[in-house]
Amino acid sequence: MLQIDLWKRVMIALTCALGIWLALPNAFYAPVEQHNDAVAEIELSGSTEH
Repeated sequence: MLQIDLWKRVMIALTCALGIWLALPNAFYAPVEQHNDAVAEIELSGSTEH
């Protein structure tokens, strides 16, 4: 079996975790975009109520 030093395994795990953390906001793009569209529609209709 391939032997990898502990510090290298930790760095690989941290790099993967950082990549997931930075990519996570992309998972919420569609709901945020729908909300922004709804807010824009409300503003265009002239309603002052939220």
